[in-house]
Amino acid sequence: MIVIGAMGTAYVQNAMGKLERFVETSARRLATARQVALAKWDARLQVEDTAREAEVIKTAVTAGQSKGLDRDFVSNFFRAQIEANKLVQYSLLADWRRAGQRLSIHR
Repeated sequence: MIVIGAMGTAYVQNAMGKLERFVETSARRLATARQVALAKWDARLQVEDTAREAEVIKTAVTAGQSKGLDRDFVSNFFRAQIEANKLVQYSLLADWRRAGQRLSIHR
């Protein structure tokens, strides 16, 4: 029973480590929304870029599959990340448009 307990503990610790890295990566990706919004503001670009989004998802799926990850999981995860990033961009751009200027990037 002790061996099973130790194996279970190791499994949980490994899973928690992977989950922690997953959450950190998600947070870092979302943190880029402010810089992306600034670049789009300066270049007067639209938030939507379906061709770029499709390429990001395709690249992520390929990389994920090479690591044994499920294609649908990776695709859905990155699609959700992109949508969350766009929501932040839309919010920032709307604030800046209402103000008539780009507001401080440090909010």
